[in-house]
Amino acid sequence: AFNIRFHTVYGAGTPQQHMFLGQIFTALVTNSPFHMTSGEQLREYHHVDDVITAISLLNTHRTGSSATISHGMPVRLKDLATEIFASCDRSELLHIGTVQSEQTDVYESLAGETLELEGLHFREPITGVVDYMREALAASMRDN
Repeated sequence: AFNIRFHTVYGAGTPQQHMFLGQIFTALVTNSPFHMTSGEQLREYHHVDDVITAISLLNTHRTGSSATISHGMPVRLKDLATEIFASCDRSELLHIGTVQSEQTDVYESLAGETLELEGLHFREPITGVVDYMREALAASMRDN
């Protein structure tokens, strides 16, 4: 058995409604206000194809029974949300700081880049997520 840890994956289909990206997606599709916390929380977003490549590489060179996939490029949620809404020309829907955040959330830097994955090209998180969200929204519009 090989245990692999990573944070948030994007890049296939429509984002799940209970996830941060899914809630943004719903707000954009329904043209509804999106209320969020201060957005200072940090997250690592990984494209599904990058995760697959990383798993393959880790499996080939593994030295133990577990590994963490980390590109060391965490993003603040407010930066991610701001870019997504701006890229859709819908910034007026974004309301940062209108929801109370939990004290137990992640506000400090996450683990750095996984050394075994050094040299592996990960997509830049904000650009990658924005591109994915725009593609998912376009697909949603075609389907309706």
